[in-house]
Amino acid sequence: MGGNFWFDPSHPSGVALITVDEAGENAIVVASGANMALEEVEILRSQTAIAQAKLILLQLEIPLATVELAAQLAFNRTYAKLNYKHYL
Repeated sequence: MGGNFWFDPSHPSGVALITVDEAGENAIVVASGANMALEEVEILRSQTAIAQAKLILLQLEIPLATVELAAQLAFNRTYAKLNYKHYL
C-alpha cells in the first residue's frame, strides 16, 4: 500500500478539540495549522495515486480548492467520499 505524505516544517500541526456545553451540545474547535497550507500543486503530484486508488476520503480540513481538485481527478476513476458532517 502506498501513499503520499507531506511535511511542512514551517507550519504547526493541526488540531481539533471537541467541546461540550452544560446542555450536552458539542462543538468542534479547529486550529488548522499545516492542513490549510496544502496547495493544489501537491494534489497534482498525487494524480497517479488518486487515479489508481479504489477510494479516496475527502474532508474539509484542507482548502476547498484542493478538495475540489482531488474530486475532479478521481471523477470516473475512483470512488470519492466527502465527509462534511463536521461542517454542517
